[in-house]
Amino acid sequence: MSFLEIRNVCKEFGGLRAVDSISLTVEEGEFLVLVGPSGCGKTTLLRMIAGLEKTSSGTIQIASKDVTRLEPGDRDVAMVFQNYALFPHMTVYDNISFGMRMAGVAKSEIEARVTEAARFLQLTELLRRKPAQLSGGQRQRVAMGRAIVRRPNAFLMDEPLSNLDASLRVQMRAEVSRIQRALGVTTVYVTHDQVEAMTMADRVAVLHKGVLQQIASPALLYDEPANLFVAGFMGSPSMSFVDAAVEVAGNDSVTLRVGPQLIQLESRHADRFPRLRSMSGSRVALGIRPEDVRVVGNEAMPSDHAVLANLPATVALTEMLGADEVVYVEVEAERVSAPQLRAQLNEADPIATGGIDPSGQDRRAVLISRSGRRSKSVRRGDHVRLAIDPDRLYLFDGDRGLTLRAAAPQARPTG
Repeated sequence: MSFLEIRNVCKEFGGLRAVDSISLTVEEGEFLVLVGPSGCGKTTLLRMIAGLEKTSSGTIQIASKDVTRLEPGDRDVAMVFQNYALFPHMTVYDNISFGMRMAGVAKSEIEARVTEAARFLQLTELLRRKPAQLSGGQRQRVAMGRAIVRRPNAFLMDEPLSNLDASLRVQMRAEVSRIQRALGVTTVYVTHDQVEAMTMADRVAVLHKGVLQQIASPALLYDEPANLFVAGFMGSPSMSFVDAAVEVAGNDSVTLRVGPQLIQLESRHADRFPRLRSMSGSRVALGIRPEDVRVVGNEAMPSDHAVLANLPATVALTEMLGADEVVYVEVEAERVSAPQLRAQLNEADPIATGGIDPSGQDRRAVLISRSGRRSKSVRRGDHVRLAIDPDRLYLFDGDRGLTLRAAAPQARPTG
């Protein structure tokens, strides 16, 4: 059953709408991640759930109880903050037990709960230390311990791992997930890191400019993005985009004109986009994930990946990521043409579009290839060919940026 229900919630600050009519539900025990770029409204939404911000309109229900106008202390939720919010003069034991002491919980009950939480979080040996004597990961576990001992209805976490170094973040992602699964407590987690969102969540809600763009499982968000923004934001490296013109012949065969090359779509590929055959003469955004692009030098072109075989391309940059190689390739094709869509893409990931030139003078597009194989033959400045899996092409409406595939949940225009 739905444990948390948010209905048409809005928040305005001096005429600026930071959260715009968001509605979503969170199931009991679910781990929901709110993700999006800085300023998208995700932290404001979390603070409204906690009661730290008042809603301008709309309602919030927790466990079938309307909490929209209740004070934070009456909502039975526990917040874990980005900066841990530990008292530096108190020991770990006192930090964890502080809320219970303020609530008048019996001393024996406090000791039992703190002992249990410390054992669960591997903090038993640290209970007499103060925060200054702890590592970042240990401090984060203390902050979580303080939330756990309250036994709340829900955990609300606001970028709790953002102050940790990269390797510790990976470790703590697993720890937070383990703790949440073991406790079975409904959790709403805010992050700007889409990798964090993809690896931890049961479902992910993508926000942009205060609007909910799409809410779905990580796999569905990645495979079936509702619009151009979600497609460009989810994935690392992100999806690349080029401008394409749709041409439909009398026999309903579909061709995409990308730069100097015509891409003939087989019927089964065109069938994946129900509206495409009615869009002759329209421009669309063609999206391609890095893992679906192969940079081909002198070797033979794979027969099933020959979609952009003849598109002139030049290697702009190569990156070695251990076992993987990432290659950025400039192609003789145009970036997405509609100004509002280019702006959305630039906010999603400037690299995915070669760093959008606001003047619109530089029209060359950039495609990104990520491969598990190392190539010693591809260098910056090399002229290469591209092989792309036709089954993995994405097409988006050139005006509003919506996917041309079957309707995805919570699809919103990007413009």
